[in-house]
Amino acid sequence: MNKVAIFVSNDLANDQRIHRIAEALVKAAWQLELFGILKPTSLPFSSDDYRSHRLIITPCRGFLFYVVLNLKFFIRALTCKANVLVSVDLDTLPAIRLASWLSHKLLIWDCHEIFTEMPELTSRPRIQRIWKFIERISVPGLKNVIAVNEGVASHLSTQCKVTSQIIYNYPVTSPDLYSVSQKFDSRVIFFQGVLNQGRGLDVLIHAMLDIPDEYTLEIAGDGPQWSYIQRIVQEKDLAARVRLLGMLSPQDLKKKTPSVCLGISLLESKHENSRISLANKNLDYIMAGLPAIAMNFPEYKNINDRWPVALLIQNAEVQSVGSAIMKVISDFSLYQKMHEACLDARKVLCWEQESDKVLSFFQALKGNKNGTLQKQNDIS
Repeated sequence: MNKVAIFVSNDLANDQRIHRIAEALVKAAWQLELFGILKPTSLPFSSDDYRSHRLIITPCRGFLFYVVLNLKFFIRALTCKANVLVSVDLDTLPAIRLASWLSHKLLIWDCHEIFTEMPELTSRPRIQRIWKFIERISVPGLKNVIAVNEGVASHLSTQCKVTSQIIYNYPVTSPDLYSVSQKFDSRVIFFQGVLNQGRGLDVLIHAMLDIPDEYTLEIAGDGPQWSYIQRIVQEKDLAARVRLLGMLSPQDLKKKTPSVCLGISLLESKHENSRISLANKNLDYIMAGLPAIAMNFPEYKNINDRWPVALLIQNAEVQSVGSAIMKVISDFSLYQKMHEACLDARKVLCWEQESDKVLSFFQALKGNKNGTLQKQNDIS
């Protein structure tokens, strides 16, 4: 049997893309192990279908975190019984590529974002240069690459000279138990996701000052910006109208998202990684039948040109965000059309349409009739 080990720097409890890929492979009789990290705030996680390992990495952040992470992942990749190693994103690639070369195991790279263009790095040029150097020595020459969308695939092709298979991170189809009137009348404006720099959360909170008092903002997530957001809420005396829910489990998030009025997804246009992104939250909003405010970036425009599921704005500024919110929440006819567009889009933008691509990609790596895998190419 072909055995796969997947290495991801995220908390396994919240990385739904990895679990979707894992479940697709298990159903196709692949033997699987997941390696991720365990944080003090991590939610419980286990699976009956595959083994998972959650490693404690100290320190919990900063460049040294990635050094320790790669050392631990290198040892696990070198010693595990898998004959296929999957590295997720650039931050795990140095260790997994070296381990695959030394052990002659097949390497697959699953790229979710342009790591070197993340807001957290563009504001720190010295650290960004280090990661760009890592990208230059780790990515070129890779043969088996998955990209999460067209923007990432284009970057890998033009900047790194590698070809990739696009497998979108569409959500699994789930029931929408709330009517369009129930959503509209909930008067809850909603953000879900990691509270990172460049997500426009400060802008969103300031915009709430011009939204009618009967509307509340709920933020589901955790991250580096938590204390900063709390401080803004207190300074603007919005504690009664802005609720920080913390990190919700994927199950609780699936229950929560369909029940609210409006989804929010803001990004700063000055960051290339943001500009080419297709955020998971946008896809979750569509699956929940939830109209949204989003950025007029290529991936979102491509969807909106076919299904007008969101009101797209040019920039994440207070006036633009506030005006967009008011336009949607004050026009039920527009809101209903956006909701109906979500219902049409979710039939296509669902994991059931993508899972076969995963199986085809892995199946194509099989070499001869007895199912042995191709030998990993040497490091270029």
